[in-house]
Amino acid sequence: MRSAALLSVIAAIAFAQAIASWLIFAGGPGAARDPRLAALFVGPILISLLCILGAVAVRTRIVRPLVAVTEAVRRLADGDTSHRLEIEDCSESVRRLAEAFVNLRQVILAHRANENLIAEANATQARIVQLLGDGLAKIAEKDLSYRLTDEFPGSYRRLQTDFNTAVGQLSEAIGEMADSTRLLGAGMQETVAAADDLSRRTESQASNLEETAAALAQITETVTRTAEDAGNARQIVSDMSSEAQASGGIVRQAIGAMGDIEQSSKKIAQIIGVIDSIATQTNLLALNAGVEAARAGEAGRGFAVVAAEIRDLARRSAKAAKEIDTLISVSNAQIGRGVSLVGDTGEALSHIVEEIARVNGVVAEIADRARQQAAALNEVNGSVRQMDMITQQNAAMAEQTTAVSHGLREKTRRLIEMISRFRIARDLDAARAAGPRLVASGGENIYEPRRVGAPDRRLGASDRRSRAWTDF
Repeated sequence: MRSAALLSVIAAIAFAQAIASWLIFAGGPGAARDPRLAALFVGPILISLLCILGAVAVRTRIVRPLVAVTEAVRRLADGDTSHRLEIEDCSESVRRLAEAFVNLRQVILAHRANENLIAEANATQARIVQLLGDGLAKIAEKDLSYRLTDEFPGSYRRLQTDFNTAVGQLSEAIGEMADSTRLLGAGMQETVAAADDLSRRTESQASNLEETAAALAQITETVTRTAEDAGNARQIVSDMSSEAQASGGIVRQAIGAMGDIEQSSKKIAQIIGVIDSIATQTNLLALNAGVEAARAGEAGRGFAVVAAEIRDLARRSAKAAKEIDTLISVSNAQIGRGVSLVGDTGEALSHIVEEIARVNGVVAEIADRARQQAAALNEVNGSVRQMDMITQQNAAMAEQTTAVSHGLREKTRRLIEMISRFRIARDLDAARAAGPRLVASGGENIYEPRRVGAPDRRLGASDRRSRAWTDF
């Protein structure tokens, strides 16, 4: 366009020069006869004609097609893709530019078509996302009964199927979990009751066992002392047996000594008999001496006195001998009785020694058994102390188990509450009527198991378990 304008300016300048030359040539007196002036006149005119023709050609083949192309590009830039560029007579460069414009228009039309498809796909995707968002919002609200019922287009159908399948399986899993938590809650109730009962029983058992251990320790101490006393008694009985055996020996010696005394008494009796015979003979001699002294008269008077004294002495000796004989007889009788009594005493001592020996054996056996009982009681006492320690540990563990059971019951209650917030694809009214309820009692939620099918057997089993715990 600038070239066309330049050509127009040049043509105008040439035309002006031609007119000026014409005026000069026409006004001069020698214009017709001067060929140089004619050349000056014809040259600008020819140049002006050529410039005009060139400007027309440029305008026709270049400027107009360029203007058409410019207008088409402007409309295309404004979004008008319906305009078609039709150029027949133009230069090669303008034709290429027109072909480039046509290609650009086709590309823009194709891009716009793609944009429409993309916009439609985005709208479809936004709708799908909105539906999925609604479904996820329902799931976030713990409503697992929600399903994607609108028909999804094309490749999104699998997403719809997978979503519904996943929510259905999650609903089934939550339902099974709810059933499991119901059973778990019932079991935890029984476990907590059993743990409480076990804790109380274990505590009572520990207290009783502690008292039993203390009593058994006293019994063990008593039996130990009894064993020691039995050992002392055994020693005393052994000493008594030794002393009884020694006394038996002494009695035997006393019996022997009494036998010797009896023999001596017999010999004394014999001697006394001899003395009595001598006294009798002395008396007879004294009597004869007195008779003879009487016959002698005064001469035998002194002899008669001596004979009388001798006779009196003989009588006294005989009397003393008789008395001694009597005493010896009595002594012999008493010695015989003493020997008999000592013999009886010896036999009694022998029996006593035998009985003491038997008593010694019995006491020794009692002492051995007492020692064995003391040793056994010591072992039993150690076992009872160990049982007491284990029972105390069991009591502590029972308390910990009770605490853990209460904690598990509380967590189970919270789990049941949390699961009960989900709506699943079941008959909710039937589930409420047949399912468990969390009943507030004393500020605490208590689990009530579902009463579906054979309640008597379930309750009977629970009663049997309760009776078993009571018997335990």
